[in-house]
Amino acid sequence: MDETKRRIPFVESLKIDSLQGKWFARVLFVFVVAIYSVTQLFPIGDTDFSAYLRWYNQVAEAKPSDLASVGFPVITVGNIIFLATQLSFMFTYVFLSFLYLSVYLSERSQLSAWKGMLKFIKRLPTLILFVMIITVPFALPLLSFPPILIFIVPHVFLAPALIIAEKKGPVEGVLLSMRDTYGIKLSIVSRVLILSVSLLLILLIFAIFIDPYVKLFRMIEGFFVAFYVLSFGRMMGVTYNYVISEKNRPGPEGRI
Repeated sequence: MDETKRRIPFVESLKIDSLQGKWFARVLFVFVVAIYSVTQLFPIGDTDFSAYLRWYNQVAEAKPSDLASVGFPVITVGNIIFLATQLSFMFTYVFLSFLYLSVYLSERSQLSAWKGMLKFIKRLPTLILFVMIITVPFALPLLSFPPILIFIVPHVFLAPALIIAEKKGPVEGVLLSMRDTYGIKLSIVSRVLILSVSLLLILLIFAIFIDPYVKLFRMIEGFFVAFYVLSFGRMMGVTYNYVISEKNRPGPEGRI
């Protein structure tokens, strides 16, 4: 398994335009940029959380005996709508990443991008169940810290590919992913972190020259979000292909 760790190419994950159906990658990229830009420039709901922040500061500064007088957190219906819509768009990005993964696996099986899109639609209910299963634990405050996220991601990293390519169920996909990523979990974590931190650092450099609150910066931000979404989907596909190659297990050929 050490050999697999050495052979999984990180740079290959960044070649998001390297598909036979280049039109698909480009359309999906522009679509993600458009979604992000529109939702950031014209947010749904109330983005003003000043009342909540004042309440939070009061709680932080209050003595234990004075906490009762502080009252409940001040959050409006508009705030809740804003948070709900932002969360829904985050999940949208996750599924668009799965869509890219499906097309990538389809083309690796010498099939068209359209076949990959159709496969994604067929497996969408199972993918939704999978996302629900891995999302529920994060509703618990003690399990929502980044270290826990870093721990979970490598274990379930191959599950979407297994669900799409091998028609596994959500639970079976998770269990097989835990088994198939044995020996390469650290490699997966490092690749995800390198991708995330690299894009964040580039954005910070842009922020030095461009005001983060202007519309142009939001569009630039959307560019990097789109790149991350597609790269993450490709990274899952690349890792899956190398793992099944190392294990000499039949891949998705003929089943997409």
